[in-house]
Amino acid sequence: MQIIGNKIIGLEEVDSTNLYTERLSSLKKLKEGTVVTAMYQTCGRGQGSNIWDSERGKNILLTVYLTPTFLPACDQFLLNKALTLGACDFLAEMGTDPVIKWPNDLFVEQKKACGILITHRVCGTVLESTMAGFGINLNQTCFPGELPCATSVRLCTGREHDHGEAVMHLCRCLDRRYSLLKEGLTKKIEQEYLQRLRGLGAWRMFSAAGELFQGRITGVDEFGRLMVERKDGGPEAFAHGEIREC
Repeated sequence: MQIIGNKIIGLEEVDSTNLYTERLSSLKKLKEGTVVTAMYQTCGRGQGSNIWDSERGKNILLTVYLTPTFLPACDQFLLNKALTLGACDFLAEMGTDPVIKWPNDLFVEQKKACGILITHRVCGTVLESTMAGFGINLNQTCFPGELPCATSVRLCTGREHDHGEAVMHLCRCLDRRYSLLKEGLTKKIEQEYLQRLRGLGAWRMFSAAGELFQGRITGVDEFGRLMVERKDGGPEAFAHGEIREC
């Protein structure tokens, strides 16, 4: 039985689907798998202080509410990987070839097509609840000048896509990956995540703590940190904001 998308709350406009879901969860017990989607957000946001800009009615703006109490809190990034792969599956099945740009973006043809924002609530040693927000550029064809590296499914495939059908398709893709995680198939998730990780194994220039160095990405650890092997040293782990590719 499909969990993600068993209940869909469709809104014309909202400040943020994540914020709306958070308010709902504080007022009443939400059913696991509830999805909040909107045609427009007035205060959409990405990682940290980043703003998520989206043309009205053109894109997928969606938040999934989950209660993954089967997963230890120390393994929470496995859920991030599973849901990220679900979004990858969606983009691939729509006719594109996505890669994961650590920590929370999906790129197609060297341009950003999807942003993901996942937050967890921990109770003791388990995950009490998770809100996973997805912003996917579906039918938008023009982007602001400050977003020169953005693309959409329509730009990549050359055709417009039905918004409602796309939302249901995304829910199915996310649900398949969530089911794999619940079944304990973590090795499959880990392997496929690495296969989609942009820059894996390639020597590149990085900047961290004001220092430039050559290194290569070797993976992502259980805490979600990027693992980079320095050419002049050993492996290091970097949290979000501590390293950037030059």
